[in-house]
Amino acid sequence: TRYVLPGDGDAAVVDAGADGAEGADAAGARLQVSPSTAIDLLEGGSTSVVIRLSAAPTAPVTVTITPSDPGVTTTPTTWTFAPDDWGDKVITVRAIQDDDAAAIAGDVAFTSSAGTVSVPIAVTDDDHLGLFVAPMAGVNVLENTDATLQVSLTARPTGNVTVAVTSANAAAVSVTTASV
Repeated sequence: TRYVLPGDGDAAVVDAGADGAEGADAAGARLQVSPSTAIDLLEGGSTSVVIRLSAAPTAPVTVTITPSDPGVTTTPTTWTFAPDDWGDKVITVRAIQDDDAAAIAGDVAFTSSAGTVSVPIAVTDDDHLGLFVAPMAGVNVLENTDATLQVSLTARPTGNVTVAVTSANAAAVSVTTASV
């Protein structure tokens, strides 16, 4: 879609782009991002995204790069194109390694006077929520004595987790804590 904005006898063109991957500044230089359809990463991984202007701008154009989730970072976080330097620039998008088991779904916004481009991002988490019990091997308990087991999760959960504690043989072994 093209819009012509009246001005002092001149026309400024703003091009919204057909697929949302482009926008334009008053001189007609459009911000272009590749890939523009989706970024898929594994937690701890990174990829390169190329940004460029479609033509030389008449003045510097600063692009601010903003992920919607703090689990995603970019290097650099801003880039300024100049009238004599408007070609391909490589931005590194990185999924931060964390200790939770939550995947990320969001976007990375590239915002400038030459338009805003929002690229969807999906991060597949490499942590799996599970239960760790120590000691792992069988526990020998003498009659009328106690034994302690340590129970923990293998990753930080996204919400509360309750673990039910039961005995496989209630006639022989009793459990003093029903849940943790």
